[in-house]
Amino acid sequence: MLLTIRISSWEEARRLVSYFSGEIFRGQERSDWGLSPSLERVANQFSHPKNTIPFSELKVVDEFRRRAHFYLDYTPPEHSLIDWLSLIQHHGGPTRLLDFSYSFFVASFFAVSQAVSDAAVWVIDKHALALNAHQIAYPEKYRGIESLDKFIDTVQYDNATMKKIFEESFLSDKPPQAVIPLDPLFLTPRLSIQQGVFLVPCAVTCDFQECLSSTLGSNANDFFKQDTIVLDSKGNSTDKILDLYANSKIMKIIIPKECHKAAIEDLWSMNINAATLFPGLDGFAKSLVYHFRGYEIDEEYSKRIFKRLAAILQAGKKLDLYTELEQQ
Repeated sequence: MLLTIRISSWEEARRLVSYFSGEIFRGQERSDWGLSPSLERVANQFSHPKNTIPFSELKVVDEFRRRAHFYLDYTPPEHSLIDWLSLIQHHGGPTRLLDFSYSFFVASFFAVSQAVSDAAVWVIDKHALALNAHQIAYPEKYRGIESLDKFIDTVQYDNATMKKIFEESFLSDKPPQAVIPLDPLFLTPRLSIQQGVFLVPCAVTCDFQECLSSTLGSNANDFFKQDTIVLDSKGNSTDKILDLYANSKIMKIIIPKECHKAAIEDLWSMNINAATLFPGLDGFAKSLVYHFRGYEIDEEYSKRIFKRLAAILQAGKKLDLYTELEQQ
C-alpha cells in the first residue's frame, strides 16, 4: 500500500525531508494524480493499442533524429537513445521518461506554484529502485547467492549500468518489467538547473505504475491504494513514518492548499522560482505570477480574525477593525 503523508504545515514537510538521503522527488499540482509519462498518457488519450506502442515510439525517435538538426546547433550521438528521448521530452514531445529531481524544493515548486487544490510531492529511494531493477534485468547474477548483502557490495548499479539496461530493453521483444532511474549524459540548461533525473520504464506495453510496483516488489492493485497518515496527528511521529518508508521505498507527501502560500514564499527566499528554473525571458515572465500570490486567502488567518471579531461583538466592545488586523 502506498505510504501517503498529509502535512499540516510547510515546516513539517521541511523537517520530514531533512532525514532523506539519496531520494528523488516529483511534484504534481494535484494530489490525486498518479504517475504516468507523456507517452502513456498520449497512447491512452487516443486509444492506441498497447502492443504497438514500442513501434510508434521508435517512429517518434527516428523522425526527431532526422530533423532535429534543422533547429539545434548540437545534437547527441545517434546511438545515445536516452539523450535523444531527453531532448524530445525537453521540447514537449511524448516519451517514456518521467521527470524527477534530486531536490525536494524544486519538486515542491512544481507542485504548488500553479496548484488550486491540494498538491503532492512523490519521494522514491533511488538506490533501492536501481538495485531492484538490476535484479529484475539480470536475475541470473543473483542465483545461488548466499548473502545478498555481500553481493550488493560488488554489484554495479550506477548510471552506466542503468543506461545499459535501458538500451538492451529498448528494442527487446521481452523487456524486463522494471523502472530504472537514469541521468542523461547530454544535459539541457533546464535539466541541469532543475537537478533533473528520469524514471524510465523498460517496458512500455504495461502501465508505468504497474512496472514501478513490480520493481519495488509489490502488486499494482494493492500498491497504489492510499491510506493517508496525518503527520504528528494521533501519535504519527516522524520516526514512525520513516520506519514505514524504509519498507515501502516510496512515499507521497500531500501539501494542502492552505500550506502553499508559506511554501511559495519560502521557495522564493531560496531563489527557487520560474525565473531561475526556466532560463530566459519566458521563465522570468512566468515568475511574475508570484506577485499575485500575496493576496491569497489565508484560511487559518481568516479564522483567527473572525473568532476575535465575534468575541469583541459578543462582549459589546467597540470594534476597531484596523487595530485587530494589526494585532493578528
